[in-house]
Amino acid sequence: MKKNNFLKTLIITILHICITFFTDKYAFGDTIKEHLPMYFFIKTLLFILLFTFYYQILEILKGIKEKNKETITLVKIFAFVFGINFLFSIILFPGNWLADEIDIFKFTKELNIFYWQGWLSSIFFMLSRSLFPVPYTVVFLQILIISAIISYITNEFYKIYKNKFIFMLPIFLSFPVFIAHNLFTQRCSILAYFELFLLATLYFWYKKGTQISNKSLIIFTIFTILFCSWRSETIFSFIIFSLVLLTFKSSQIRKKIVIIYLIICSFFISVFTFIQIKGLNEQNHNGASYYKFVSLMPTIANTILDDNYPQYLKVNNQQIIQICSEIKKDQQKVWEYEKELTEDTINEIMRVSLIYLKKDFTRIAKQKLYEYATMEKSFLVTQANDYKNNPDFSFLQKDNNAKIVSLLGATEDSANNKSINILYKPIFYTSLFFIILLFSLISRNIALFAISVFYILHSFALILTVPTITISMYFFFSFVGAKVFLLVALIDIYEKFRKHLIQK
Repeated sequence: MKKNNFLKTLIITILHICITFFTDKYAFGDTIKEHLPMYFFIKTLLFILLFTFYYQILEILKGIKEKNKETITLVKIFAFVFGINFLFSIILFPGNWLADEIDIFKFTKELNIFYWQGWLSSIFFMLSRSLFPVPYTVVFLQILIISAIISYITNEFYKIYKNKFIFMLPIFLSFPVFIAHNLFTQRCSILAYFELFLLATLYFWYKKGTQISNKSLIIFTIFTILFCSWRSETIFSFIIFSLVLLTFKSSQIRKKIVIIYLIICSFFISVFTFIQIKGLNEQNHNGASYYKFVSLMPTIANTILDDNYPQYLKVNNQQIIQICSEIKKDQQKVWEYEKELTEDTINEIMRVSLIYLKKDFTRIAKQKLYEYATMEKSFLVTQANDYKNNPDFSFLQKDNNAKIVSLLGATEDSANNKSINILYKPIFYTSLFFIILLFSLISRNIALFAISVFYILHSFALILTVPTITISMYFFFSFVGAKVFLLVALIDIYEKFRKHLIQK
């Protein structure tokens, strides 16, 4: 039967790939001949992904035909999550786009990579274009992946606990705050679910206590590499994942799995990071240095212009003072210095600023936490103002979508509704991890303890490093993780308490 499915999948995949060769002229125009290596790389990658997708579809159909309860449950959860996201994606067709994402779409039309948003983002957009050459395909693929992850982890949690309350997960993850981000094509959206998949998988391995198969390890490693390479602040996550693996009981896991996992992840993440830095340097005259400047400059501006800032540091640094004064007035100006600053100027700004940051780190940290705690509204999703500059987006109607976007809590009007707005506060979700941590201590669940600590550290790292904490998309990781693991922690405590009563 498996051989039969393999042959069917191969035929379907080849037919689909053949169709895309005809649609690629609309996706990439005449640039295919100029970028043949990149084009064939994308087609090869698309072939692998389509083959995997169709093979899984045939396996699921087989399970439904055989009335496999687990498969049927999985399909029901997927249909629920995907159906809701798909409905809103059609209403908000072709999804929610901002300037950076439109820039990616422009670059990928010529098979070029837009390194500012990470080269993996451009690869994802190219794959979407090759699948079907319209902007909506990016959103469609994203909600397809997100729905698959939610249905998978829900089904796995149910297999562990046999508690029907776990089916509240897909309901919770279909609240407007999640749908709004799911339709936003920024990489934070999909990476939040990649992180959820990785942490949930670690939890499954811990609870089941079974030997990790080679197939599971390969899938987990691929997701880890993608997750750690796609955004710079996640680059060291694989080391934390390794530490979690070391807490497992099996000695084989300690000696073999962790070592292999660390070696493979270290190699590929280093290679992908090198590609990113090299691409930034080639595409931008300041490259990676400007990237650091954008990340730290808002905090630096507030620091340098403080009344207590040492006067001796201001001597011969008038250009820095002028830049900081402008950014202080309007934080968005931090994005406008790409062509004005040399690498030497950026390094000098960093040198002067970090001296004071080191001396007064406590005050800076308190200021960041204050801003984070008092955030009244989140960024969420709005249509890009410059979509008319791109003919591919000429059919976007921002005004027609306003009411629907408002329902998702993505406009300023929704911020006035305090009962709704609390659901969009990053601090609300980050604080939940302290509750999860407490629950993990009560239930003596090491895996939940490690996961809650991971999310807390991740959140604090973001608070200290993101360009502006008024943009809540950076904290979507917490939005997703808190909902899932709080429910799991409650069910875990309930099940242990129930077993304890039965034993008595």
